[in-house]
Amino acid sequence: MFRLFRFAACVAVAIIVAGAGGPVFASFAGTEVVLPSVGRGPGVAGSNWATTLWIYNPGASSVNVQIELWERGRSNVTPSGTYSVTIPPGDTVKYNDATQTLFGFASKFGAMRITASRRVIVNSRVASTPAGRTEGDSKGQFFSGVPVDFAIGSGESTDILGVYQTTPRSSSELRYNFGFVEVAGASCVVRVTARDEDGSTLGSKDYSLRAFEPKQVNLADLVASPNATNVRLRVEVRSGSGRVVAFGTGIANRSNDSSVFEMAYADSLLAANSSGGGGDITAVTAGEGLSGGGTSGAVTLSIADGGVTSSKIAGGAVTTGKLSPSGSASGQVLTSTGGGVAWQDAPAGGSGDISGVTAGAGLAGGGTSGAVTLSIADGGVTGAKLASGAVSNAKIAGSAVTTNKLSASGSSSGQVLTSTGGNVAWQNPASGGVTLPYAGTASTSGVVFNITNTNSAGLGIKGTSNGGAGSIAVFGRATGAATGAMGQSASGNGVTGVSTSGGGVKGVSTSGKGVWGSSSSGPGVVGQSTSADGVQGLASAASKDGVYGQSTNSSGNGVFGKNVVNGNYGYLGGPSSGVYGKSTSTSGIGVYGYTTGTSGSAYGVYGGTSSSNAFAGWFDGRVHISGDLWVGGTLTKGGGSFRIDHPLDPAHEYLSHSFVESPDMMNVYNGNVLLDGDGAAWIELPTYFEALNRDFRYQLTCIGGFAPVFIAEKIAGNRFRIAGGSPGMEVSWQVTGIRHDAWAQANRIPVEEEKPEAEQGTYLYPELYGQPKELGVEWALEGERRREQTTGVGSVR
Repeated sequence: MFRLFRFAACVAVAIIVAGAGGPVFASFAGTEVVLPSVGRGPGVAGSNWATTLWIYNPGASSVNVQIELWERGRSNVTPSGTYSVTIPPGDTVKYNDATQTLFGFASKFGAMRITASRRVIVNSRVASTPAGRTEGDSKGQFFSGVPVDFAIGSGESTDILGVYQTTPRSSSELRYNFGFVEVAGASCVVRVTARDEDGSTLGSKDYSLRAFEPKQVNLADLVASPNATNVRLRVEVRSGSGRVVAFGTGIANRSNDSSVFEMAYADSLLAANSSGGGGDITAVTAGEGLSGGGTSGAVTLSIADGGVTSSKIAGGAVTTGKLSPSGSASGQVLTSTGGGVAWQDAPAGGSGDISGVTAGAGLAGGGTSGAVTLSIADGGVTGAKLASGAVSNAKIAGSAVTTNKLSASGSSSGQVLTSTGGNVAWQNPASGGVTLPYAGTASTSGVVFNITNTNSAGLGIKGTSNGGAGSIAVFGRATGAATGAMGQSASGNGVTGVSTSGGGVKGVSTSGKGVWGSSSSGPGVVGQSTSADGVQGLASAASKDGVYGQSTNSSGNGVFGKNVVNGNYGYLGGPSSGVYGKSTSTSGIGVYGYTTGTSGSAYGVYGGTSSSNAFAGWFDGRVHISGDLWVGGTLTKGGGSFRIDHPLDPAHEYLSHSFVESPDMMNVYNGNVLLDGDGAAWIELPTYFEALNRDFRYQLTCIGGFAPVFIAEKIAGNRFRIAGGSPGMEVSWQVTGIRHDAWAQANRIPVEEEKPEAEQGTYLYPELYGQPKELGVEWALEGERRREQTTGVGSVR
């Protein structure tokens, strides 16, 4: 439906009376209001926009207020900023340049929501101050806080007047922007239709809004090449559960003076926000269970005597505290008398026929009167009283079955109680062997326990453990300098450990070597596993290594590893390389480094050098970096470009551009600007511009016409001024500067320099000059290492 809005009604209800004979204030008061357009940032011709905010508390007690900033172009379920303040009764707070003062933003536009514990009045002024001028030279527009109740929802519409903008926009007397803000925290689609004074449609467009999103656009976004001097906009919410406050602004092109055109508000909403109000109730009548009422003045209703009947009492509502003990004696109970309920003595106890209790076999106690007790008699539980299998742990107290309680019936001297699988019986002990678990101690210089297997295929000792990770099949321990376990062979393996999933051999030492292998011809230690690691080293002590390898031969390696299937190999502690890795696969990796750290200063690969002439890293061939590349020093290269998927055929072509090079450390800044009514404009540069740059150079180009534009004032205070054009003309500008920050001053790049003595007679790219690769700089610096990589000295086996 279309809500009928009248501007006259808007003016009439904008008066709020604080009390009889009290002050009056112009605005709509509310506990949740929105300012649909606020902000701070640059305007045309070097001007700057800023917002002044007023909040007044008309009440008789303090009010808590929260201010939120909603940024244009995004959802603001989480606002860009929040600010809270408590305002005493009758006080007004004012915030100059509120966007920066309250939230710290130097350039941001959007809307503000003000929520309060009591009704407050909110006003704002959004003003443009010309460059180099003061607030006295500013021109602005006033916005009153709009209660969110005034917003329109799905199926509702409103109008905005005062649309004036002609084409070309730069020569129009006025330019017109319109906008809206969603205030309910939900998305919606808003349709805006421009209609001429006779009601004909000039253009229509739908705009999508996210939760709490402000949006502002120029009329040209709705009507292409507009030529309108008296147009109104119809704004309607087409879909979604969001609610919208709309507005328009007309800005004089030469003076930048601006006016706000508020949306029309419904008469019913205005009445709801006025200080008066009325209703349709003409009488109050007492219903069932009540008494009182009336047709005028202040009326009173009461519960009638006897008005609370059984049907009016909710189930469980009568608690013990609601019952009266009047007329009762201690110990009496509520009893039904047939026709009513009364307090009476509780009924007496019952009687029985048992006249005596006698203790039978196995029991003691009993009696013929009073409370009698029966107990199990000492020795009362005989063999006949026990069922087969009845003596379980749960039935017998701890240590209750002593040796004198066991019957030796059916046994012979020396026999032992043995499980037969289904029963327990007296049997002779098993002959030979050792009773397990077994522990023994002896003191001898010989062998305490000696087992010999004379079969060539048998085992001397076999230990098996079916336990978990902490169990050990065979364990040897030694104190002092002795050996925990030792295996010796004249030709085979001294010790062989085999495991299908865990460790084949594990050695533990608190001071010496956990496992020591020595050989005069073969390997000292060989580890082999069909499913786990052949050899694994673990170290828990500080600064200790899980595996340590050392070679006393100048051509040997400390640690060498090789994959015999594909030929890949690598070593640590080689003749000239600390770490060396080589892959023979067409898709293999010579050396791979990776870190799983998600924060901090973790490195997948780290290289360093103590020499100023050495290199922390050296790559011979193409290098690919899939993440960001950060260079703390100077980047030196033969050339450079960017490469992207071709915008016109991204699936089949690449597009590349070369870098822009310069013998200087040059920075480039550019942009477009519209000239003001004097045909001039100030160009604002970044605040760090002069701290970073020197030796400025300028370029100016007119767009859409010719004019003798020139630099009227050179760069000072991080800005410069151009002049000489016509009002509203667009000019493209470019400024360059040479870096003069501390790093640049200390690290100037020499444009021309002689090669060092070690590089004399060499080339960066010898093949481009018809020279052999041996005359390349890389070959000269890396010749020895290249020969090692080619021949594999001290590495390949």
